[in-house]
Amino acid sequence: MSEEECFKKKICNEIVANLTFEGLESQEESMMKCEMEDSAKSFSSTCIPGSECVHVCNELVTDALLLKQESPALDSLNLEIVSSETRRGNKRKLEGSSNNPVDENLSKIILHIEQKDRMKALEEKDVGITEFISDLGGFSGTIKQRYSDFIVNEIDSEGQTVHLTDFSVPNSAKSCSDVPEGIALIGLVSEENLANLHNLRKAKDKLGEVLLPVDCDKELRGKLHMAIKSNFPDFDSNTIDRDGAKFIQVRFRTKTDSARQTLWKKSTGNYCKFVLYKENKDTLEALNIISKFLRVSPKVFTFAGTKDRRAKTTQEVTAYRIEPSRLKQLNSCLKSIVLGNFSICRQQLKLGDLLGNHFRILLRNVLGSDEDIEKSMISLMNHGFINYYGMQRFGTTRIPTHWVGRALLRGNWSEAVDLILKPREGDRDEVSRARAIWWSTKDSGQALQELRNYQCIERKLLEGLNKHAKNDLVSALSWIPYNMRLMYIHAYQSFLWNCVVSRRIRQFGLCPVVGDLTIKDSIQEEIHDEHIEKIPAVKKKRSYTAN
Repeated sequence: MSEEECFKKKICNEIVANLTFEGLESQEESMMKCEMEDSAKSFSSTCIPGSECVHVCNELVTDALLLKQESPALDSLNLEIVSSETRRGNKRKLEGSSNNPVDENLSKIILHIEQKDRMKALEEKDVGITEFISDLGGFSGTIKQRYSDFIVNEIDSEGQTVHLTDFSVPNSAKSCSDVPEGIALIGLVSEENLANLHNLRKAKDKLGEVLLPVDCDKELRGKLHMAIKSNFPDFDSNTIDRDGAKFIQVRFRTKTDSARQTLWKKSTGNYCKFVLYKENKDTLEALNIISKFLRVSPKVFTFAGTKDRRAKTTQEVTAYRIEPSRLKQLNSCLKSIVLGNFSICRQQLKLGDLLGNHFRILLRNVLGSDEDIEKSMISLMNHGFINYYGMQRFGTTRIPTHWVGRALLRGNWSEAVDLILKPREGDRDEVSRARAIWWSTKDSGQALQELRNYQCIERKLLEGLNKHAKNDLVSALSWIPYNMRLMYIHAYQSFLWNCVVSRRIRQFGLCPVVGDLTIKDSIQEEIHDEHIEKIPAVKKKRSYTAN
C-alpha cells in the first residue's frame, strides 16, 4: 500500500469512526442512516486495501453531504474528526493531492467541520450561567445590531452617572501647592546626613548624590520625601534598593525633571481626570490611540473598568501628569472619541473604582408572542434577575477571556500566549493576518509587520515575543498593559462566581437561607428622560445606504 493510500485510509477511518446521527425523523432519513451505519461497521471491521477504503468512504461522505442538504434538521448531523491538529495537517495534504472526487469530498467535510467550529458562538452555559429566575419561555431578539443600540454610562464611586458635558480646561494656577512649606528635617535624618545635604547644595558638581538610609515604614519615607522637597526645591528624591537595603537617593534635579515639576508644582495632584466618550472601540483601543497621538506610554492611563467595544460608552479616566490642554487638543483629530470634563486630582483610578454602569439597550428583530414578552417584562419588574456576570465580560469570540485568565493563574504561559493569538472570526483584516502568521509559523516578527499601523493587545504581545527570548514568555506577556492582564484574571473570577451562583440556586432555590447576605430595604432610582445626556457629535466617516 502506497504512502498516499495509507494516509487516506487513516483519515477515512477517523471520519467514519466519528459519524453520528441525531434527530433524523423521516423514514427516508432513517433508512439512509441505517445503510451508512452498516457500511461504517463493515468498513471498520474489514481489512480493505487503501484504494477500496477510499472508495467506500467516498460513498459514505457523499451520502452524509446529501443527507445534510436534504434533511430539515440541519444541525442534527455531527461530523467530527478526533484531532484538530491532525485535521489541519490532513487538510493541507488533501489540498495538495490530485483532483480526485474523493479528495474533494474529504476536503469539503473537513472544511465544513472547521466552519462549524468557528461559527459556534459562546453560550451562557459556557460561562457558568445555568439557572434562571423563572421557567418562562422568554423571547429572542438581536442585541448590538448597531453599536448605537448599546449605550453605557459609568456610575462612579460616589454614585454619580458619568456624562460628557464640559470641554473647558481648569486653571491650575489658582490651585494651592502640593508640597507643604517648612517641614523640618531634624528628627527625620541624622545631623551628619543633614550636613551632607547642605554640602551637596553648595557643591559645584551637580552630578553628586546623598544616600539616606531608611526603614520599611512607607509613611515615614513619604514624610522624608516631602521634607526634602520643602527644604531643598532643587533636589529630587527617589527610594532605591542597594545591597538589600532601602535608601532615599537625593540628587540635583535634571532639566527634564525641572520642566516636569514646574508643570505640576502648583496643582492639587499628579493626575488629570477626564471623561472619555467613545464609539465602536473598546477602552484599551481608545487609550492606545490617545497615547499614540500624545507619544506617551499607555501605562499613564488608568480607569475603573473596560467598556464594551460595540457600543457608545462614557467613562472616567485618569492620566499621570498629562496636561488637560493637550488632551483637549486631541478632539480636533480623534475620530469617534471625545474627551472632556477635565480636572486635577490626587488619586488615580483603579479597576473596581465604580459602583456600576447604566445601560440603555435597544433590541431589534424581536421574536415572541406579545403574551410571552409581557410576562417576561412583568417577571423582570417584580422579581429582578440573577446577578450573573454577563456575556460581555467573557469576550465576543469562541475563545473566552476567562480561559486566558485560568492559564495565567496556573502559570501555563505558553497556553496563555496561544489563546490570545489563536485565529478567530470577527477580527479586523490585519489582526486576522497576524494571528494566522503566528499560528502557522510562530514568527512574531513577521506577524508584527501586519500590525505596524494598528494598536491592539495582539500587537503588544507580539512585540514582547519579538523582544525577548522564546522561552521567556513571562516577560513577553508583561508587555500587555497591566489593566488588560488583570481583566483576564477578573474574567476567570467572574466565571467562578457564575458557577457558584448557579450551584447555589440549583441546590437551595431562590429563597434566602442561613448564611445569605440580604438587603433589608432596597431603593430603586427612577430614571427620567431629563437625566439622559445629549451625546456629543463626533467626527467620523459617514456611510449611506439606499432604502
